[in-house]
Amino acid sequence: MIAIRQTVAEVIETQPAPEGYGFLTLRCPEIARDFIPGHFVHIRVPGLDLRRPFSIQDADPVAGTLELFYKVVGKGSKRLGQCRVGERLNLLGPIGAPFPPIVGPAVLVGGGIGVAPLIGLAHRAAATGQAGATTLLMGQESAFSFETDLSKLDFPGVSVSLGLSVLEELGIPSRLSRMKGGDGVHAGLITEPLRAHLAARSDRPAVYTCGPTVMMRAVASVAQEFGLTCYASMEAHMACGVGGCAGCVIPLNTERGPAMKRVCVDGPVFDAASIDWEGCP
Repeated sequence: MIAIRQTVAEVIETQPAPEGYGFLTLRCPEIARDFIPGHFVHIRVPGLDLRRPFSIQDADPVAGTLELFYKVVGKGSKRLGQCRVGERLNLLGPIGAPFPPIVGPAVLVGGGIGVAPLIGLAHRAAATGQAGATTLLMGQESAFSFETDLSKLDFPGVSVSLGLSVLEELGIPSRLSRMKGGDGVHAGLITEPLRAHLAARSDRPAVYTCGPTVMMRAVASVAQEFGLTCYASMEAHMACGVGGCAGCVIPLNTERGPAMKRVCVDGPVFDAASIDWEGCP
């Protein structure tokens, strides 16, 4: 298990995005060198007593940097979005059980800020030669936070053509979805292009998902229909963030029967088939 460290990170870049979203780059070599997609950091936001958990989007162990993708929803994320270059933040991390590495065909499904760890996972897939068998679907009801472009990469079963530029550069096909649709964007639930895509593939990809609980539950259901393994990165309100308070538990079905597991250290990534979705908040 990777040791959780308390350290100080320096803000080296801020990039606001539409509708309360934003990106933050931190210099934090101690955490960057141990990062695995699915890890998060617990940040002591200036002016607030309790730390706030934020998923790590990606890390560069050579440069010693972390990338965060956030959405302003409360005091903590609002203050984080107000950070200036040169400001220093107290961090705990890396925390959590991350995603298993991609070792074969994979489909990544992200919703809103839940796409953050999947971007890092896609980078790892490309770096290990898995780009050709990896695809990503992203749903976001607001304006898309990432640069988009018409994709030249084939996405079996899905006719829309807009994708994420950052993944196009890696050779990983991606497509976008939201209820109201748009030019090149699927109009409807993200599970609709997911189901069509899985039906059009001849292999058996693992499914990785992160986003709103209701979306992940639906994604897990589709994966189950196709008999596929699905990994879900869960969210929960946290206090300590290191397993001590058990304030972030969710219900799981284990070999020994029902059990409550902590999202912070037992997760956040779980086998979706083990999650008692009915009992999740």
